[in-house]
Amino acid sequence: MVTISDIARESGVSIATVSRYLSKGPREIVATEKGKEIYEIALRLGYRNMEAMPSSGRFMIVHKDKHFSERVDNAYYFSLRNGIEEEARSNEDSLQFVPLSLLDKEIDGIDGAVIIGNYRQSDQDRILSLLKTDNVVFLGKLGFPSNVHDTVTYDVETCVMLCMDALRKKGNRSVLFVDGKDTVDIQLVYQKITSVIGYTRQYPEIEFKGNIECDGFGSGAGYNAMKEYLANGGDIPDAVFTATDPLAIGVRKALSEKGMYHGKDYSLVSMNGDDSVKWLEPSVVSVCFDSKEMGSEAIRLLHERMANPLRKHRCVYFAPYMTEGGSIVDRR
Repeated sequence: MVTISDIARESGVSIATVSRYLSKGPREIVATEKGKEIYEIALRLGYRNMEAMPSSGRFMIVHKDKHFSERVDNAYYFSLRNGIEEEARSNEDSLQFVPLSLLDKEIDGIDGAVIIGNYRQSDQDRILSLLKTDNVVFLGKLGFPSNVHDTVTYDVETCVMLCMDALRKKGNRSVLFVDGKDTVDIQLVYQKITSVIGYTRQYPEIEFKGNIECDGFGSGAGYNAMKEYLANGGDIPDAVFTATDPLAIGVRKALSEKGMYHGKDYSLVSMNGDDSVKWLEPSVVSVCFDSKEMGSEAIRLLHERMANPLRKHRCVYFAPYMTEGGSIVDRR
């Protein structure tokens, strides 16, 4: 019978080192050169209960043209990409990032694909028809049938609840919601505004002061929309809740130009957990759903499907949590 001592002698390391490596999962072991060497030796010698070496894949990452054009407004997408690339490196996968505008012919020779973002049904159909593979993971909000393909997403309702709870528990009794205008087929149940309104119905002491729809989800869109809102005589309630961190940056700038400051004159909460809002003064309380880990999970799901094409499809949600900050006014 092959022992850890045999593997240690063959690989030229201590028994403790071999034991430490082999106590991990296969993908963790092969993440380093030494781990990969130990794993290969253990496989070759026939060490007990060893799984086959994780196979590398050739994956296409489909994204919208502007997803990686601006780091502040698209920090969420860069974080997804970071997770994708980090997990792919550990598997020695090859990646090809392709914007939607360049996806114009059938794709051969790939083992799977990750589709980042939300798309109209017509775009989804076109993408899937061109990919020519069933190994597909959707990465983003639920705007697609999760029973047909694997999906990695976040729980919109829980994210909204965390933000609204944080405001309510500090005595904020009126809220204005700011979001970008959706141009894709997101079902109403998955739209953030639905959860915001639902929350105010559950807690009638919170007055919903309306929804500002911005022409986009970035800082410039938030700034322009809030400037227009103020110019038309709009009032700022106890709290402003923005659907993304970049929107929060733009809203904050527009309000500061009018002498109103978050954490003092009004409360400000947002979603994404981007680093950008942590550096504002005071830092903005934001709900984070670990977008980097979401990207890594998409690659893990592709490998699972490569290994077992008949596995049932999964919809993986990541548990959100609130970041710390001083942007909520305590009105109790």
